Amino acid sequence: LPTPPPAPQSGAASEAVELVVAEMTRLLADGDADALSWLEQHEAELRSVLKDNYPAFLENVQQFRFDLALRQL
Repeated sequence: LPTPPPAPQSGAASEAVELVVAEMTRLLADGDADALSWLEQHEAELRSVLKDNYPAFLENVQQFRFDLALRQL
């Protein structure tokens, strides 16, 4: 049997994730090294968005390949 889709996030949770992604996008676009600490603080939210792409995203941020990480968001 197919797995049912995940339940949609509540409005507040969805908005919080959007804010985390928006700030991550800004930090990466600015080439700001604080992107790594932001990622560490908001790992769960970013993981929920990136899913299987999270490990590659993490590696790109850790290696300061912000241009590649930005394309993954």
